Amino acid sequence: MFDLIITGGQAVMPSGNAELADIGVSGGKIAAVGAPGTLANIGAARVVDAAGQIVMPGGVDPHIHCSSPIPFPGRNEDLLSAPP
Repeated sequence: MFDLIITGGQAVMPSGNAELADIGVSGGKIAAVGAPGTLANIGAARVVDAAGQIVMPGGVDPHIHCSSPIPFPGRNEDLLSAPP
């Protein structure tokens, strides 16, 4: 049994193509991808109807805020020491 099944959406595949598919999720990870209707017999705690929607895995957000000084040319900051 899956934690979640997303049904009937256009699933974006690793190739970049989109196709109708059902997606089974367990433990927060994609556990199975199958043709529409093929995962329903396994069952899930929650089912989401994604008909007419595009479904894709979560992306990685590379935007961060650095908490330490960033060395720039012409600056003599030591990243390993802290002010008193």
